[in-house]
Amino acid sequence: MNLIDLMNKIDAEKVFDLFVGKFSDELKTAKLGREKSFTEFVALIGEIKALKPSVRNTKADSSIMVARLRDFDGDGFCYSAFVFNGDGERYAIDMIPWDELVAIDISDKSIKLYGFDEVAAEILWDMTFWGDSAAAHKRGVNKTLKSLKKASKCKKYYSLEELEESLFKKHGILPREKKTEEQLTAEREKNQAVHEENKKILCELCGMDVIY
Repeated sequence: MNLIDLMNKIDAEKVFDLFVGKFSDELKTAKLGREKSFTEFVALIGEIKALKPSVRNTKADSSIMVARLRDFDGDGFCYSAFVFNGDGERYAIDMIPWDELVAIDISDKSIKLYGFDEVAAEILWDMTFWGDSAAAHKRGVNKTLKSLKKASKCKKYYSLEELEESLFKKHGILPREKKTEEQLTAEREKNQAVHEENKKILCELCGMDVIY
């Protein structure tokens, strides 16, 4: 089953609610009214269904997987979509051209674990990061790659303290609160525990050791 097939099996309203739920509260309040937003969401699904799959840069054994992982920033969980082709590494889907993305099969295991709607919501969330249409996505990715190329030629680098000072002067963003050694130790231990749990989830999902 690829993404086009998946779009024919979902409950669009349920997926829309899951999709919008991934926005922060600030972004949710800034979004358009539900009726107009849902109409645009349905148009997005329609565009995906009309795409002609391309396999020009896709390995034959690749699959899109969705995993439910522990959140480092809190005590909850978050979903993550990625391409896995059996080499032990995960590849983000956000910069993959849409016509290539719809040519990749979606993991049956992910669908069995989380269902059509949850898997669809996460894939749609990730693939629209740079644009909410194939054309907008292409422009967004190209703009970002140009910016990264320009940044790679920068000869001056800044420390975290210098960056925080600059952000405060320009935008009023306060520097991070200094933490005690005890707080830093507790944070490192918590992050290590989350890291180990997430790696276990990914290894079980992919059926092999996965770099995380």
